Amino acid sequence: MRRDSRFNWLAPVYDWSMVPAERALRPFRRDLQSRASGRILDIGVGTGATLPHYPQGRCIIGIDTSPAMLRRATQKADQLGLRYTPILMDAHRLAFPDGSFDTVVCSLVMCSVADPHLALCEVRRVLRPGGKALFIEHVRPSGILGYVFDVANIVWSPLVCQLTRRTEALVKWAGFDLLHSQAPVDFLRVMVASPNTDHDPCSSHPPTP
Repeated sequence: MRRDSRFNWLAPVYDWSMVPAERALRPFRRDLQSRASGRILDIGVGTGATLPHYPQGRCIIGIDTSPAMLRRATQKADQLGLRYTPILMDAHRLAFPDGSFDTVVCSLVMCSVADPHLALCEVRRVLRPGGKALFIEHVRPSGILGYVFDVANIVWSPLVCQLTRRTEALVKWAGFDLLHSQAPVDFLRVMVASPNTDHDPCSSHPPTP
């Protein structure tokens, strides 16, 4: 697995740079993560912005491709007294058996992975039947703002992440039913999804990285 140097250099300043965004996201994180139950996989846990919002007593595995980010998340988990296990791992190749988790959390992650189709298929694979995938993701907005994002993405995407992915559509493509979808602003989606047992595109046409 290749370590992600983009986020290694961001780790020391990431929390500070995200303070305004995290204040805005806080109520959505609390509501979404209150739904997390059973064995939880937090994909792209980063510096641990999600960790304060899990109910106490949950068993959480956090994965990331950045060792520097994982170290900061582990420090937060220790301070919060969470049952937390950090693992250096790529979202495209989750080293867990099928149906290993009751809940998978993706928070500002699908904008960063190289192949969101493959990553979402892995999310689906490791979820148990009836499990839940919880997403907070930014997406390409509609109208004129969408074209602004297109232009900004030329500079932003090589440094940090993709600004123009249509993640809600990708989640549906991967065979998830949306149990809840909220758009607090046009470029943000808060989603709860569950695998559709009658529709699994990943099994017949798995994407390649």
